[in-house]
Amino acid sequence: VPEGAVHMERAVAGTRTSPILRIEAPAVRGSIRLFSELMRLYLTEGLGIPPEASRLARIRLAVVEVITNVVRHGYAGMEPGPVALSLERSGNDLVGIVTDRGPKFDPYEGRERGRVAQPAPEELRTGGYGLGIVDQVMDHVEHRYDPAEGNVLTLRVKLQA
Repeated sequence: VPEGAVHMERAVAGTRTSPILRIEAPAVRGSIRLFSELMRLYLTEGLGIPPEASRLARIRLAVVEVITNVVRHGYAGMEPGPVALSLERSGNDLVGIVTDRGPKFDPYEGRERGRVAQPAPEELRTGGYGLGIVDQVMDHVEHRYDPAEGNVLTLRVKLQA
């Protein structure tokens, strides 16, 4: 892990403190596990979500799908650049922001949000389900492109129903 790539801090909101996780690593396959493990630690130890909670597994799956998409597609044909994740509790929500500095790309362009592809059994394929998973797990997903930050995907999910 490059020095300074992982940062955890506590933000003071009123009288409560809430941990913030920030990770930046190269957009390479080996980084996917790093993001997954650090998210697990943040959610269980930082936010106190029980490790066996199905909500924890679903949140990790959705965020790892986004990171995996950046690793696979974000820098296609280029030298891999950075991918960054920040996670922060905001009230009863978990807010995640994933950024990359690859070419401008809106993952939802031309796609309907909230619908997982359901191909016929004879058409099953590997890949292509990630955004559908993200849409099913997250309560809100928004993409924007900022020339200074690159692609910015904001994810929001309720921590408790």
